[in-house]
Amino acid sequence: LANRFTALFNPVGGPGYGGLPFYYDPSAGGIRDARTGALLCTSNCFVVAKLQVGSRTVYLAWGLGGEDTRAAAAYLFYRGGWLAAARGHAAVVARWSYIQHTLSSGSVNVGLSFVEISRWP
Repeated sequence: LANRFTALFNPVGGPGYGGLPFYYDPSAGGIRDARTGALLCTSNCFVVAKLQVGSRTVYLAWGLGGEDTRAAAAYLFYRGGWLAAARGHAAVVARWSYIQHTLSSGSVNVGLSFVEISRWP
């Protein structure tokens, strides 16, 4: 259901609702920016978007895989305040990685780190 819902606003292979330029390009296996044609990333990245649909707001958070989508949801929750404050449509593509803490028995993931690759508008 979530994938069909996301596809309504951000279809595979081209720009989405309201001109959202970030989309999954299956031929490249990554996220492409329709404004420049640049392939932005192919792993450990995601798209988070706020789209105004009439008087309603739709938030999309998706990545290339399950871990990427979970990171997108975390970004929206912890860092997405600027999206809520944005007037009209807005989106970001970000790369993520785990923050790790090393112990004598190995390392453990203790958080996520985000680096924004591109914003829209």
